[in-house]
Amino acid sequence: MRYTTEQIIEKLRQLKVVPVIALDKAEDILPLAKTLSENGLPVVEITFRSEAAEEAIKLVKANYPEVLIAAGTVLTKEQVLTAKNAGADCIVTPGFNPTIVKHCQELDLPITPGVNNRWRLKPPSNLAYKQLNFSLPKPVAA
Repeated sequence: MRYTTEQIIEKLRQLKVVPVIALDKAEDILPLAKTLSENGLPVVEITFRSEAAEEAIKLVKANYPEVLIAAGTVLTKEQVLTAKNAGADCIVTPGFNPTIVKHCQELDLPITPGVNNRWRLKPPSNLAYKQLNFSLPKPVAA
């Protein structure tokens, strides 16, 4: 299933939590994806902090197509293409990178850019998006 941004937003509203996974071995994702799918949490963010990300995305998509897969920690246009070709439903970036946002929009691939403070909540005027990944690795002034 190909998700629209609106469908992803609605699914995340319903589920309220997204497990974020970094793997050493791609096959380690299968028991996790099975458990998530069977227990009402059919969503996972597989981070590109690991060399196993591409293969893990392919395995989940092939074995658990109902699981929404976000490719996380995406830093380059090449990683965007790798994630898309592997079957990722959307992209999550750790920061707001206009080049990556624009590339995802050109590919019609939903993206959730990351921000970690209130000053980064306003995008460049030529880029539009519907959601942000607001993460706080440590306490920050709001």
